[in-house]
Order: sequence, then C-alpha cells, then structure tokens
Amino acid sequence: NTTNPVAAALWNAAGSELFPNAGFTARTQTEQSTPATSRTPASTAAPANAAPSSSRSTSGNAVGLPSPRPCETRLAGYGKDSRGTCFDLVAEKVRGPLMVVVPGSSPFAITKYEVTLKDYNAYCYLSKECSPVDADGALPVTGITYGEAARYAAWLSERTGLSYRLPSESEWTYAAKADGGDNERGNYNCLLKQGSSILRGGKLLPVNAGAANSWGLVHSVGNAQEWIGDGSTVVGGTYQDPMSNCDISLKKIHDGSADQFTGFRLVRDLSDS
Repeated sequence: NTTNPVAAALWNAAGSELFPNAGFTARTQTEQSTPATSRTPASTAAPANAAPSSSRSTSGNAVGLPSPRPCETRLAGYGKDSRGTCFDLVAEKVRGPLMVVVPGSSPFAITKYEVTLKDYNAYCYLSKECSPVDADGALPVTGITYGEAARYAAWLSERTGLSYRLPSESEWTYAAKADGGDNERGNYNCLLKQGSSILRGGKLLPVNAGAANSWGLVHSVGNAQEWIGDGSTVVGGTYQDPMSNCDISLKKIHDGSADQFTGFRLVRDLSDS
C-alpha cells in the first residue's frame, strides 16, 4: 500500500512557535494552497449540523498522556511569548491545538490560532470520522459545518480527559480584546483595495501570518470568521470583508453550514484553576 503523506506528516512537527519543539521531528512547511471546501466522510455518521452525542465513543483513547507543555494558570497573560503557549497530546507525539491562557477571575485556555487544517487532519486520521485533506496544514480549517467543529471539540475532550468547547461570545470577545487594547487595523487580514489592486485580504493566510494581541491570540479579526456558542453567530470578519467593517465587534448570523469563510477556535477549562 502507498503511504498517505498527509497521515505520515501528522507524526512530525516543525520546531517553530506554530508547531513547538517538544521532542518532535522537524519538517518543512508545504507551499500554501487553496483549502478544500468539502470533505468525504470516512463512514456514515450523524447529520453534519447535529450536536455531538454524549454517548459517542472513540477508540484509541489518549487520556493520561502527559503534555510537555501543559496549560496551567501560571501561564495566564503570557501567550505572546512562545514560552507561554501550551498544548495537550492526542496521541504519542501528536499534539492538539496550540493554546494560550487568558487571565482573569476564572482563567481559561483558548487556541492561539484559528484551528488549523493540520489540527483537524490529525482528528480525521485518528478518529476515522473524516478524510484528511492534502493542503497547507497551517491554514485555518474551513469547509466544515458547525456540527463537525463541535464533534471535533468533543473528540478532543474524550482523547484528553479535559473539557474543550467552542467559546461563548463573552469569552471570545474578552480574549480578543486582551487587556483592553485592540490589534492595529493594519494587521487585520480583511479586504483593503486601492483602485483595482488588493493591498490586503482576498485570501486565507496561514494562521501564524500576523501579529498577536497582548495575550497571544492571532487573527481574532479577519482571515476566517469564527463560530461562537451554538453556531448561530460568527464573529471577527473574513478576508473578504472590507477593512472598514472589520472589528472585534463585527457579528453575523450564520446557519452552521460549511463555507470557505468560516473557521473556529476552541476554549478549554483549566484543571488547576
């Protein structure tokens, strides 16, 4: 049988902030390509927009694997520094999404970046619930439904024994605003044109192609808009939204279906708080 290069790549990671070195083997990032907007299910499953079932089971549980970079309260507010990032393991030498810890009276972890195609491909490969997509793993995962995003969060919870979910609107807004300061508008991956020339926006960028806010979040505004709560709302704007409209306060109604503009972040409750 021919080795699947996408599956094989899941067992490697680059020694950069996006894929931090924790005893993993370095690899070279592939050339950026357009993300796929559809996926082939590996098996017959619940309807795409359905919420995950609490009775759903996944083989190969990774609960108990210690992370070399665990998310702890002591990291709150330090996510802009690579030493302030953290992650959980979903299998031997395979990490879950990279996270930062948001300070406050009830600190929580949130993904530093929009969930990446690499993150989601690892889920597809390990769970057999979907087919990995051969494209640039550093791009935000789009082209999936809200229900599929929620099932990914449920799978992470089961694999790690910790509690992952999509953020509430208040959690997302608080993390995006950081200490009260917004990112500079010039950093947003939203559409900015001069005549017929596109100066910014117009396409998805790798999740780490941008400056972080003071708590370490990147692309909270622009790039892919992000589901919050029950999936009926998206926030932050997209690479196709005019720069003049892009802001943390930008919200849109959404039906939870798959499209090329929508991705997501996840939050995780802290076990030591």
